[in-house]
Formats: sequence, structure tokens, C-alpha cells
Amino acid sequence: MVEQISEEAANRKQKFLGWQCLIRQYAVRQNDGRPSPGMRPLLALPNDVYDPYPVTTLIHKVDCEEITAELQFLAQKTLDPKIRFDEAVKYLSAIHYQRSRDFGDQMTALFSNDSKFAQTVINADYCDLKFTQNNQSWSIRCATAKLADTDKLFQATYWHNKLFNPKMPAQPLVIGFMPDWASAKLLEQ
Repeated sequence: MVEQISEEAANRKQKFLGWQCLIRQYAVRQNDGRPSPGMRPLLALPNDVYDPYPVTTLIHKVDCEEITAELQFLAQKTLDPKIRFDEAVKYLSAIHYQRSRDFGDQMTALFSNDSKFAQTVINADYCDLKFTQNNQSWSIRCATAKLADTDKLFQATYWHNKLFNPKMPAQPLVIGFMPDWASAKLLEQ
């Protein structure tokens, strides 16, 4: 079931995803695929359980299965991390971030399975993510959930990280962040 959101919330969602696509496109085309500050929001938990902590997030196309299959192919094609990385940057820089409307709501982040911080995030049920880059800053409240390894966004996150992170944990944990677009704020700078 698809949850209906107000027109105002839908506009915030599209504005945020447009900005995310723009900065991610720049990262893969001009910055060798390195995550920029706007891709690494500060994650704040209720009751200040931890100081705000930067996490690298991914956005995903609604129909991500074909892209995931290509990322998996690239990851399994060679054991050389440099070749994997270069192939991933080349693939994602082509047209991946061209249309923000192709992207869904949920963002993800990968953690080590034994991460106490990740377990705290999952147990908190929600968190606040603050994205900042250049002259834009967004604050978005997100519901949190641990994704099953069979979930399509777990698989997309796993294979993306396999290409970009040669030191990826053997037993990863993927957290999904579902934004509350009604409370999302573009902050004044």
C-alpha cells in the first residue's frame, strides 16, 4: 500500500531528491565517487543518546532490481578493488542520477552487524537526519528499520557498498530510513 502525502510534502520530497541527485551526480562525475557532505547527514537520536553522528546514505530508484543486478555483476567481475571502483563510478556517472522522479522515498545506510550505534538507531524507531552541503541544509525526521537481507534495498545497498568499500564488513546490517516528508524542512542558511 502506498501512503498518500500532501502536495506540499510531495513538493518537499521532489525538491530534496532533486538536490540529492544533483550532488550525487557531481560526486560521481567530478569527485571520483567520494561521498560529499550532503550524502553524509548527521544522524541525531531522540534524547541525545549519541552526539549527532555522520552516516553515508544511499538513495534508490523505485525500480532498482536491474541496477542492483548490474552492480552485482561489476562487483563479481573482478577482485581488484580499484577496477571495481572505477567501473562503479563510470556506470553511475552515465545516467543514474538524471531523473529525481525515478527515486523512491526510503534511504539506506550500511553498518557492521555488531555496531552498537546501529542497534540503538533501529531500537529508537526514528531519528533526525540533517543534510548540509553548499548553501542547502535539510532536516528530515525518519522512521528507522533493519532491512532483511532479502529486501531489494538491502541488496542494492550491499552491492553498491561492495563496489565502493573494499573494507566492507563481512556481515553487514542495513538500516532503512523512511522520511516523514510532512515534517521535512529546508533550513535557512
